Amino acid sequence: DVDMNTVDGYAISSWETGYGDMVMTPDFSTLRLLPWLPATAMVMADLTWTDGALVKQAPRGILRTQLDRLAERDMGAVAATELE
Repeated sequence: DVDMNTVDGYAISSWETGYGDMVMTPDFSTLRLLPWLPATAMVMADLTWTDGALVKQAPRGILRTQLDRLAERDMGAVAATELE
């Protein structure tokens, strides 16, 4: 948080384990112009570790894991987001 307090129970980062470097890789299939803000676009990004492994705790990583689990069962999902 803003006071640099860590949340207990998270293995991804702490004073003991450190705060690893991550990479935001744009997913250009999500690129959209913002109609409410001229000359502006938005693109989603996947959060990965520097070795390319997906950060599974990131929202898109969680979604990817769940979609993969559904695909293993020949199922899929339809969802929408509200970006704020």
